[in-house]
Amino acid sequence: TTKDIIAAIATGSEMEPFEAAKDLIKTKPDDVTPNLVEIIKTATEDYNKQAACYALSWLEGDDQALEILITALLETDLHDSVRGQAAEGIGLHNPAAKHKLRNKAADAILQGLKDTSPVVRFWCCYAAGTIQLKEALPILTDLKNNDKAACPGWWYISEEAEDAIEWIHNRKG
Repeated sequence: TTKDIIAAIATGSEMEPFEAAKDLIKTKPDDVTPNLVEIIKTATEDYNKQAACYALSWLEGDDQALEILITALLETDLHDSVRGQAAEGIGLHNPAAKHKLRNKAADAILQGLKDTSPVVRFWCCYAAGTIQLKEALPILTDLKNNDKAACPGWWYISEEAEDAIEWIHNRKG
């Protein structure tokens, strides 16, 4: 049931919350966003919060989910894995130029590109490229040329910034 899935996201250990999030995405139940928000606010483990952001990432067309992801990205008290997941989610939501939350999303991404966390910078590169955020080009160029950090489990931020620049220019990364 949806209640069991939410409970697994909230309290499951290690991989269980992510598997539950995938189940939630497949079933697409109505109005689970408040439950996921509560998990981000109250879960004791960062991976539970990250799984809640992961689930929110796939609730396309849900403006409340997008707004929560933007808020989570900006919340510096959250672990960088949670904030990185929120940035990826903003990219997956891909708010159009005329979307009411586009400017708020853009501002959060631009701020995240300058974050001290490599995870947050990496996923903000992804989000900037995905939503084709032209305002990010100067920062992305700087990251491409100067950021030597890698995102654990992925690749160098400079490479993700280079891909983002290509996507913004409608070229393959």
